[in-house]
Amino acid sequence: MNNVLHIHKMINPTSKKVIKIKNLNISKSHFKNMQTILSDTKKYLFQKREELKK
Repeated sequence: MNNVLHIHKMINPTSKKVIKIKNLNISKSHFKNMQTILSDTKKYLFQKREELKK
């Protein structure tokens, strides 16, 4: 639950909304895809940030 909020804050830091994911039935494969997309996004953003520092 905490992770969900953290991810949401990362994507949209100004949002005060808490995401409730308990009631959603997410299949494991779908969840894996989401995790992959998120980690790829994180890598991409981190890379961009490093480029901007230079």
